Amino acid sequence: MAFNILVVDDDHTTLEVMKDILAEYTVTTADSGKAMLKEVKSSSFDLILLDIMLPDYSGFELFGILREFKSHANTPVIFVSAKNEGQDIRVGLEYGAQDYITKPLNADVIISRVEATIKRSVYERNLLFQAMNDPLTGVYNRNFFFKRAEEEIDRAIRTKSNVTVAMLDIDRFKAVNDRFGHQAGDFILKNFTDEINEHIRSYDLLARYGGEEFVILFVDCSKWKALDILNRLRKAVAEKFYKFSSFHINFTFSGGIADLKDVKDKPDSIQDLIGIADERLFQAKEAGRNRLVEGKKDE
Repeated sequence: MAFNILVVDDDHTTLEVMKDILAEYTVTTADSGKAMLKEVKSSSFDLILLDIMLPDYSGFELFGILREFKSHANTPVIFVSAKNEGQDIRVGLEYGAQDYITKPLNADVIISRVEATIKRSVYERNLLFQAMNDPLTGVYNRNFFFKRAEEEIDRAIRTKSNVTVAMLDIDRFKAVNDRFGHQAGDFILKNFTDEINEHIRSYDLLARYGGEEFVILFVDCSKWKALDILNRLRKAVAEKFYKFSSFHINFTFSGGIADLKDVKDKPDSIQDLIGIADERLFQAKEAGRNRLVEGKKDE
C-alpha cells in the first residue's frame, strides 16, 4: 500500500531532503501554510510533517485549521522545527501531534518516527473500522447505524427536513443457503450490499441489521423519493443472476419504508421509524414478497 505524506516547510532545501529520505512514500510538498491548505482541500494524506515556523502561519495555527476539515480530522501530524526546547515539544504534543522531530534532520530518526506513526495510525483505523462495520459486507454495523441515525434525525427535526428509513430483507434466504451452501449465502449478501450501494446516494447510511436484513437511512429524503430509488434497486436485483461457482443464483427482496411524517409525534429515537418500517416489511412479505410497502400518503 502506497502511503501519501504531505511535507510542509518554507525551506526548499529541507523539502528536497525530506523527499529523498521518504522516497518509498508518495510525497507532496508545500512551502507555506496557504499552500498546505490548498493541498488538504483537494487531496487526502496519511501523514503530515508540519514545520512550526512558516512565513504566513504557525504550525500550531495550521493544526487547528486542519482539524476543521472533515477529511483530515484524524490525519496524524508530526511537527518539525529547529526549536528543540522541551516547552515547544510539550506544546506540540499537547496540540495533538503524534510526534515531534527537531532539526537538523536525521534520516534514521525521520524514517523511524514516520514508520511508527503510520503503523499506529493504520492499527487505530483498523480498530475503528471493526467497531463501525459489519465484518462480512463491510457496511456499517447495527450499533454504529443507530448512533449516526439518531444524529440525522435530531438534525432533521431541528432543520424541519425529512429522513426515511427502509428495512430490506432478502426473500427466502434460507433456501439459498440450503440449496447452494453458506458460502453462496455470504456471496449473495455481499453482492446485495454492492447493489444497494450502487443505487443509494453517497451520503445515505446503509447497515447490516442482522442476518439477511439491511437498514437504510435516506438523508433529506421523503419516503416517496426513497421508494423510487428502491423500486429501481428491486427491479435490478430481480432481473439479475449472480454467478457463484457453477451456479447462477437469482433472488428478490422485500422492504418496508417510513419517514418522519409517519410518526404522529416527535420520534423519541430511530427505533420509532424502524418499528413502522419493520411492520411494513412484514406486510410486504405477507403480500407475496418482492415488493415494497410504504404506507398511504395520508398516514
